[in-house]
Amino acid sequence: MLIGKNAQIESERLKTALEAAGVGVWDYDLVRDELVWSLHCYRLFGITDPFPMSFDIFLSGLHPLDRERTKEVVQHAFNPESGGTYDIEYRTVGIQDGITRWVRATGKAYFDATGKAYRFVGTIADISAQKEAEAQLQESEARFRNMADSAPVMIWITDPNGHCNYLNLRWLEFTGQTMEEGSGIGWADAVHPDDRHKTKEAFVASNTEKRAFRVEYRLRSKSGQYRWMLDSALPRFDEAGRFLGYIGSVLDISDRKQTEEELQFRTAQLEAQNEATEYGLLLVDTKGKILSQNKRFSEMWHMPQEIIDSKDDNRALEHAQTMVQEPEQFIRRVKDRYESNMEVASDEFRFKDGRIIERTGRPVTGKDGMHYGYLWQFRDITAYRAAQDALELRTALLEAQNEASPLGILVIDQNYKFNYFNKGYVKVFDLPQEVVANPSREALLGYFEQTIINYEAFNERITYLYNNPVSGSLDEVYLKNGKIIERYGYPIRGKEGRYFGWTWQFRDITEERRYQEYMEQKNRQLETLIQEFKFVTDFMPQMVWATQPDGYHDFFNKQWYDYTGLDYETTKDKGWSLVLHPDDSERTWQVWHHSLETGAIYQIEYRMRRYDGVYRWMLGRAIPMRDAAGTIIKWFGTCTDIDDQRRSAELLEQKVAERTRDLQEANENLERSNAELEQFAYVASHDLQEPLRKIRTFTTMLEGELQRGDLHKSKSYIERIWQSSSRMQELIRDLLDFSRLNQSEPAAFELVDLNTIAKNIIGDLELSIAQKGAEVHIEPLPHIEAHSVQMSQLFYNLLSNALKFTKAGQVPEVKVSCALADPALLEAQHLKGSGTYYHLRFSDNGIGFLNDYAQQIFTIFQRLHNRSTYEGTGIGLALCKKVVVNHHGAIYAEGEEDKGATFHVLLPEKQGAI
Repeated sequence: MLIGKNAQIESERLKTALEAAGVGVWDYDLVRDELVWSLHCYRLFGITDPFPMSFDIFLSGLHPLDRERTKEVVQHAFNPESGGTYDIEYRTVGIQDGITRWVRATGKAYFDATGKAYRFVGTIADISAQKEAEAQLQESEARFRNMADSAPVMIWITDPNGHCNYLNLRWLEFTGQTMEEGSGIGWADAVHPDDRHKTKEAFVASNTEKRAFRVEYRLRSKSGQYRWMLDSALPRFDEAGRFLGYIGSVLDISDRKQTEEELQFRTAQLEAQNEATEYGLLLVDTKGKILSQNKRFSEMWHMPQEIIDSKDDNRALEHAQTMVQEPEQFIRRVKDRYESNMEVASDEFRFKDGRIIERTGRPVTGKDGMHYGYLWQFRDITAYRAAQDALELRTALLEAQNEASPLGILVIDQNYKFNYFNKGYVKVFDLPQEVVANPSREALLGYFEQTIINYEAFNERITYLYNNPVSGSLDEVYLKNGKIIERYGYPIRGKEGRYFGWTWQFRDITEERRYQEYMEQKNRQLETLIQEFKFVTDFMPQMVWATQPDGYHDFFNKQWYDYTGLDYETTKDKGWSLVLHPDDSERTWQVWHHSLETGAIYQIEYRMRRYDGVYRWMLGRAIPMRDAAGTIIKWFGTCTDIDDQRRSAELLEQKVAERTRDLQEANENLERSNAELEQFAYVASHDLQEPLRKIRTFTTMLEGELQRGDLHKSKSYIERIWQSSSRMQELIRDLLDFSRLNQSEPAAFELVDLNTIAKNIIGDLELSIAQKGAEVHIEPLPHIEAHSVQMSQLFYNLLSNALKFTKAGQVPEVKVSCALADPALLEAQHLKGSGTYYHLRFSDNGIGFLNDYAQQIFTIFQRLHNRSTYEGTGIGLALCKKVVVNHHGAIYAEGEEDKGATFHVLLPEKQGAI
């Protein structure tokens, strides 16, 4: 009995403690079907007046959406296989108060020996506050994601392990990644390959130390372009101090990067400007100690270099005193500027040599207001002072010019005071004498109010411009008497941008406007005529065209478009010249411009390109249309196909020329062409195919490495492919240069200064000369009639070869000299011209060559060394020989192995003497 009583006491204590903790207790006797609730159980079901409870009443107090689920969980607990465990969350609907509450019920079912549940005991607690907090948290997270997706920057979140679990919409839209692709460490795939490793390392280090993260890198957009970004983040911790990961933002700083580069450029530019400026600049500290000075300052003060190098301020000051007329006054001025600490200082010094030097100083102040020193600017104003008298004269002349001007001129200050107006202004506005005699603002505006149409808009415009004197103004003023006045105004500002007022010019354009309207009407009539003209000309067999008086082509008939295959937008204005043969273009333009300038009938023969690329000869003719006054108002022209006639004449001339052609010259040309053809066949079968073979081989190897994912070997193969393609490009370029060197026509020759050619080529080879430490000596060279581009090719190849074939460990020496050619030498080289020839020598101390190869080296594609030792295509010297032959000269070489080589070039002074 005592044990039972003690157990009952302990049970009551437990119930009391649970009730105090807000936990209800229930006990369901399944054998008797009796359900016993504590008072808190009744409260959680909204019952204020307890009554006997049953399982059915319990079910009726559940939320309809939770009732069946709860019933199933209870039945599951009554199954012995479940172990009798019962744990569920559901909602109750107050049986008496109707309030909905979230609760959590836990309990355990007990079974007899047959496995049948006979008792069900447990507790129930109110979790409404917890559920509400969870709902608020979900709402907060949704609100955060909505805000993050709307933010103007990219936002990301990671977990404690550094894995990204959120990227906002801005990131996904910019990079084109999906959330799955960017999760984990996938976001790094969008980072530039050169920045990816350092970015990941920085993030891992920050995540390990749980410190702030900040790094700059380039991020790829979905279009494939990269932009600079600033990625910064702070670690997140919960209330217990546990690390939760990072939340960060990515900001586009491409503009800032560009600004930084611009700042570096501006700094360098400022340094260059300091040296390039005509002003002497002197920077001193607050005590007057010299910090820096530009070259112009030293020149202005005739400062000896030894004083500049010594950086001795006392010596510099002593020297300055010897330059000025009043040394003592000079010293007082210098000291006074620093002792008085003036913001801006300006004075003048008179030098003993008569110069007047103006000095202006400004303090150098930092953003924090700290005073660091003075920047002095010195300007020689001797000529300026001498010009002041001339300026006064010019001012007087300007006033006289204003009075003589047919334009109305008005000057108004910033306070709207009428400072000046000329007679033209009075005439333009028909100002009455009483207003002229008393030109106050009130009098003028009162007069304008009576004479100007829409005076309110006129006054509003004036008020706006005077309140915003930013830029010029051009408009028109309409007077009630029918006049139209063009008004142009511009704000008057001083050198420092100070606003002084406005200057206005007024021009009566009434008659001009009437004439403009008249011309517009005439143009409309003319347009109608053109349409009719177009209808008629489309049936003509010739091409018909028309232009404005200035030559602007604005009409072509149907035959033009059919022949050229071009549209109007392409051929209007000057576009028609696109179909001219390049050899006829300049001549055609000259004839056409002559007709436009003189009004003479236009007639010329030229070649025009057909839609299929074929050129045909045309006879172009045009005559001007004039008005009654004789003014040209239009040009009308035609293009007539005369190709068949021209070809017949050219064919006849060609046959005559063929009969008189020298057979020996033809054979020589044929022999030379065959030799060159053989060489071209060689390069096509070997030199050109060699890089192609390498490209195909390495491409196959690259494909295999890419499939295996070996990026290192892939990069090596790409570099080899690039080298082979560059070799092939260089060879093709040299071949094109060589093939273009056809026999020069007389018109291609001009007077060429070989000194200028040599100077330009030395400039082109400046880097190579500096790298090899070469010494290049160019003696005075003559002026000859030649093709300037071909002369540049000749000098470039000979000088670049001299710099290429040098000996290791020896300073390269290159010398170019010239003298009149010896007649015996000319005869030996089979040069029979009667004019003057020059003998040019290009000598070097390089590796030289055996004289046995003196002729072979001028053969195209012939090399004395393999390409791995000395780069080149074997075309340069062949090109040189062709240039010299084109100029009716000769070239030969002399060399000795390891002792250098000399290339001899014989060129005539004048091509006409050959």
